[in-house]
Amino acid sequence: QTCALPISPAILYTDASDVPGRDPRYGLGGVLITQSPSFSLEYFSCHAPPELVSQWLPKENHMTPLETLAAPVALHTWSAKLANTQLIHFIDNNSAASNLVKGYSNKSDTTPLIGDYWLTAAEHGIDIYIDRVESKSNLADGPGRFLLTTLDAWPHKRVQPCFPNPSVHQLFI
Repeated sequence: QTCALPISPAILYTDASDVPGRDPRYGLGGVLITQSPSFSLEYFSCHAPPELVSQWLPKENHMTPLETLAAPVALHTWSAKLANTQLIHFIDNNSAASNLVKGYSNKSDTTPLIGDYWLTAAEHGIDIYIDRVESKSNLADGPGRFLLTTLDAWPHKRVQPCFPNPSVHQLFI
């Protein structure tokens, strides 16, 4: 079966983890697959800055804001590669996926992340479709947990994640 779109869309998976007692506790991961001009699989695996997490609402775990944070970090990381393309973005967290689709959240720690995601998409002409994927089918699950063996089946390239510029995005100061 072939894709009916005029170009092959890029496919993005993002994920996060919050494991108390692990150092670093908060993990972010992203995997980008592009098919044009040739197949490419790139990923990032990093920790969420503790100074950012400390600004979030106090709660037992920070899965929704972490999962949401992975999304704009991925767009910033690959913004040049994704400029003026179609993107299918898979997320395994219901709340983060739903909030990104709606474009807002009722939680003050998550709303700025969603705004940054869509602002970055608009600035770079990225046409995004978001859908939920099961965790076991999320290629970013391993990188989000600092486990990279799941990517060994394909040729891949590790990239340095790019967090939003603090002078432009006040949330990341």
